[in-house]
Amino acid sequence: MSILQDRKSMRNICKKVDITILNPGSDGVLKKTLLYDMINPHSIGMRSDSINLHSIEKELGELGDVSHIEAYVSDPATLKISVSQRKPVVRFDRHGGSYYSDSEGFVFPVTGNVDVPRIKSELPLEKGWVSKAIGLAGFISADEYWKKHVSNMETSADGELRFIMDT
Repeated sequence: MSILQDRKSMRNICKKVDITILNPGSDGVLKKTLLYDMINPHSIGMRSDSINLHSIEKELGELGDVSHIEAYVSDPATLKISVSQRKPVVRFDRHGGSYYSDSEGFVFPVTGNVDVPRIKSELPLEKGWVSKAIGLAGFISADEYWKKHVSNMETSADGELRFIMDT
């Protein structure tokens, strides 16, 4: 291999990962550091043409708070990742864990803390019930009085919803 081929080959080595969260002010919980930690072992130091972009998109797409992802090589040395994150609108606290739902009813595990209405419930997170909870959470979030005074909500075993009020 000639010196010229060695230099050309070195230009094709991925030296940088550039991650952009397309909606960073959306009250999401996605952190760039988590994404870098997941991507860097797979890309830095590899030939750019051997990076499996589909695999990166699939792995990051499995994070519940990611709604859309695109991975591409912008020049031979830079891997670019563009991510859209989900915006939690309601939180469900359950015995088995805590979950957020976005406005479309997509339920995903809590990975950070976002100030949204909370419902403590053991009811199944079925689409119809989640949809009603999203509507209620939207009403509470949009009204200053309710937002200020309702700290949490909980359901009874028969599905009755109770508001826990701050005084």
